[in-house]
Amino acid sequence: MTIPEEIKFYLNKPVAIIGAGVSGIALSELLKKLNIEYKLYDEKAGHEAERSFDSYTAKEHDLIVYSPGFPSDHKWLVDAKKAGCALLGELDFASLFWKGKIIAVTGTNGKTTITSFITRSLK
Repeated sequence: MTIPEEIKFYLNKPVAIIGAGVSGIALSELLKKLNIEYKLYDEKAGHEAERSFDSYTAKEHDLIVYSPGFPSDHKWLVDAKKAGCALLGELDFASLFWKGKIIAVTGTNGKTTITSFITRSLK
């Protein structure tokens, strides 16, 4: 797997992963495989995550990749924007590595049902 050109510019400093849930840990595994430095942050702190993130901490990073669970007005993301960091959601980041087509299912209700339907239809 190669590193997409779109993000190489942002890899002079460790990538900040905001959110240490299932997808945040999967992202950390991807970055490990690519030998990309990263630091994991989560308010609830688990795994190797730091519990705090502020405008000072944001300056340690050029790229912030955040969990879908973080609202765009979350203080950590606001601090990162003010510090001049590039911000990408986990799905946006992951899509840079995928060369196939993407089907996105969004919304609050019915995602599992429609995803199962799409999976069966495509099979």
